[in-house]
Amino acid sequence: MDKKEFEKEIEKNIKNMGYIDGEKLSPEGEILKKLYLEHKSIGIEVNEKIISNEVEIIYENRLKKESEKLNIDINQIKVLISTIGVVNEKIKTILDESTVEKNLRVFTKIEKIYIFHTESSKEHFENLKKRINSKYKDNIEIIGSLVEETIIKTNKYLVNLLKNITKSYDREEIIMDITLGMKLTAIPMYRLSVDNGIKVVNWKEIFLPIYKEENGVFEIEKSNRVTFSTTLELIKEALSENRQLLIEINNSLDRGEYETVASYYEKIGRKDKEDFFRELGKLLNLDVLLAYDTSIFAEKLDYFVKKLLENNNENEYSSNIKAIIVFLKIISDLKYVDEENYNKSFIEELKKRYREKYGELDFDDIDSLGENFLNVLKNYYKREMKNITYLETDFYFDSDKFSSLNDIVDLILHLIEVENKNDIDDEYEESNLYLNIDNIYIYLATNIIFRKVKNMESLKKVFKVDKGISNLEDINKINLYLFEAGDNSRTERNINIVKKVFNFSTFKEKIPNIINYKDGVLQFLNLGIEIDLKDKDIILNEWNERILNAIISKEDYEVSDAYLKDYLEKNYNCKFNTYKNKKVDFKKFIIALNKIIIDELKEKNVNEADLREFIEPPSNERGKEKILYKVDNYYFD
Repeated sequence: MDKKEFEKEIEKNIKNMGYIDGEKLSPEGEILKKLYLEHKSIGIEVNEKIISNEVEIIYENRLKKESEKLNIDINQIKVLISTIGVVNEKIKTILDESTVEKNLRVFTKIEKIYIFHTESSKEHFENLKKRINSKYKDNIEIIGSLVEETIIKTNKYLVNLLKNITKSYDREEIIMDITLGMKLTAIPMYRLSVDNGIKVVNWKEIFLPIYKEENGVFEIEKSNRVTFSTTLELIKEALSENRQLLIEINNSLDRGEYETVASYYEKIGRKDKEDFFRELGKLLNLDVLLAYDTSIFAEKLDYFVKKLLENNNENEYSSNIKAIIVFLKIISDLKYVDEENYNKSFIEELKKRYREKYGELDFDDIDSLGENFLNVLKNYYKREMKNITYLETDFYFDSDKFSSLNDIVDLILHLIEVENKNDIDDEYEESNLYLNIDNIYIYLATNIIFRKVKNMESLKKVFKVDKGISNLEDINKINLYLFEAGDNSRTERNINIVKKVFNFSTFKEKIPNIINYKDGVLQFLNLGIEIDLKDKDIILNEWNERILNAIISKEDYEVSDAYLKDYLEKNYNCKFNTYKNKKVDFKKFIIALNKIIIDELKEKNVNEADLREFIEPPSNERGKEKILYKVDNYYFD
């Protein structure tokens, strides 16, 4: 090609890199064009010749723009996991920076970098480490690991690495760079992202020709990567897969399908939750719950407690898991039903320990007796729970100021007095009914089954053997029936303790948002678009925003009348009847919003076949559980 054709080709290539202003090159594009014409390349081979302040600024601006396109909170990222490529000890210009260094320019709050490498790339790692330490004055900790380049070995390394990192950092604070990964490393990194929700980024650069000129004729000599074309992408597919996995876990929890939950955690290598939910599923399966036989429950409970306390996998249980294990251990030990029915061998064991340390039990000195017995009980549980890391705070079921160990001591001493036929306080009330194994069993059975049948009359039929339950009006009345003590405050305490311990919603996984709305800005992370609705011809009144927030708050983005009512009441203290009067206005809002979003997608040159309405207008179907508003899955898959 001649000189004129050469210039046109260069200009076209630079425009394709994004340096365009209308039909013309942007000012930065003009600078790059001049460089290309002068050097016949803007690839890395000639960086040392072309570097200048303005060129450096173009590079920095490029990285800044790419970071803004990510649509994530870059200041949240504290940890980087990466592989290593070829790194020169002394780089000639900043344009020669490695991807690790590029990441440090984007994620400026990084505190630790974990780099795994092979034996052949060890020297490159050391060179990079020296350079970063020098540049950042040792403020960033760089940890290298020698890993055999196989899928199995790399996967094992990454799983163990993540386990260690998450002792100090949240998953949202971690990012992986997959750029330099060959298939053998990229596959495990992608898998880690899907299973654990770790964000993954990839740096890309295009290759452009390097020309040679002879007698006014320009010919391609070879090609090289162009730093000024650098793009940074978030691998959204992995996050989308992870999101769906977490939704499945949460749905299984809602249905009380604990062994299904365990199978999901097995898949993603979360051994602590896998073991817990697998055993919980055996304890709370339908055969046990529907038997309505405390002796069957007690037998399963003993096995559950034994299995979890063995902790053969050396799990580090979370506080909510540990609370259930500890609580059910107490119930299993006591097996308390009434003053005649309880685990007498357990009481005898504690009495024996007391005598060995303090002598005979002296009920005339009740204060010392209670204090000494408390110490015996603490030592007992310290030994029994050594495999799950015993802390006295694990017995704070009521509040962070009161240990239930005191309630257990009071109950045990009362049972000993009854057994010894001592003078019993006639006013003694069973104020700690949350320690009653019958009550716990019936509470779990009725509440779990009610979640499945979702109908009080059906529940009554299931539990028709219990006249007390069959005459009650709702699940809350059942709870009162089980835990009602002499005064209302004690009853409330009993119920609250049990509800708190067995609040399975605390186990729900946090679902990463794909669609965000704040201050008039609508953001779609999987599509990489952001729309400022304030600049559009659309009515953003408080009701439109409230209902939009309700739709976006739902994990599956499907909102029923019942869900919307609950959401509005909880978050805005709104009466649902007020909302009903706003339905027509919100329908108009949906129509306008859908048009704005589709127009935005058209500007992004989205395939016509993919242009779908964001929110489906409400159907004519009626019913509390019928879907009222639904987001098309194109916007979050």
